[in-house]
Amino acid sequence: MPNLLDRYEGAIFWHAIWDSIWAPFECEKSGRVSEMISEIGGKLKHVAFFRPYDKDLREKESPDNLKKLIEFPAGFWTDDTSQMLCIAQSLIDNWDLDIEDVFKRFKDWFNDDYMVPLNFRRMWSWWWTRAVLSKEMKSMDELNGQEEYWMWDGSLMRTLPIWLAYHWKYSDIEEKSRLSWYITHNNKIASWCCICFNTLVSLILDWNDKEWILNKVVEIHWKEIPKDVVEILLTDYTKIDSNDLDDNFIAPTALKNALWAFQTSESFEEAIERCIRIWWDTDTYAAILWWLVGAYYWIEWIPEGWLSGVINDKDFSGIANNLLKFNQKL
Repeated sequence: MPNLLDRYEGAIFWHAIWDSIWAPFECEKSGRVSEMISEIGGKLKHVAFFRPYDKDLREKESPDNLKKLIEFPAGFWTDDTSQMLCIAQSLIDNWDLDIEDVFKRFKDWFNDDYMVPLNFRRMWSWWWTRAVLSKEMKSMDELNGQEEYWMWDGSLMRTLPIWLAYHWKYSDIEEKSRLSWYITHNNKIASWCCICFNTLVSLILDWNDKEWILNKVVEIHWKEIPKDVVEILLTDYTKIDSNDLDDNFIAPTALKNALWAFQTSESFEEAIERCIRIWWDTDTYAAILWWLVGAYYWIEWIPEGWLSGVINDKDFSGIANNLLKFNQKL
């Protein structure tokens, strides 16, 4: 059985690995994902991929030049892992969550390739991230969760370091998850999805009764947790068919779909397959679901091809070790 350091190190590596493996499939519908899995022989691996997200670039460049400009190497992980590492390194350097420092690191990622694998050109980002990071950070008073539109799920993925750093400190998990969400996605319901998800994974490290864990999350945060999020946590997912699930990029959907795959599966492999074959935000869902099933099923192996194939020029092991030291110092 792995020790806590194995858990922390595995969480960082799995995050980057699943992000990398599934990034080429993002925005593909379930049927096409199944075809692509078959095309690589049913054996998942890191592959190079082409992502023409930048509208200006698409309009200016020929298809051939465009592919040369935006073809990412095998093992390349996305903005979700880059921003996760920004939060992790900020926690390590400051021994607390300094939200202004996190925002500065996000801007350094956006402008100067900070925490981008191999410092590989400028990483892509969605328009809402560009809109936020092209400006100064909102004041603390403005970070109040009142912007209805900002519910996107990528911030759920990037907050991995919060539950690693503040494991067992549920009031800290609540406060730090909320702030790390609000700086780019200032929405209350979405932030509570993040808070509850981080609490859930922290609990899973120590208990394995699925129903009890979900009820415990509600019990811990019962004073403030919104009704909409309570309903997601306490849904009987065994009575829900995959056809009844939504398919979009918002945080409540990500939480609900991950819980469905988690609650209705009997193994790590089954949960991942259920998740990936249904939803099109593949890199985000795969990394999010790993936190749940990896912790629950005590997964302690990573296939050598996956481990050696992911780009690791940011010292994942060192970051994991320092986050554990952070937690032990609390």
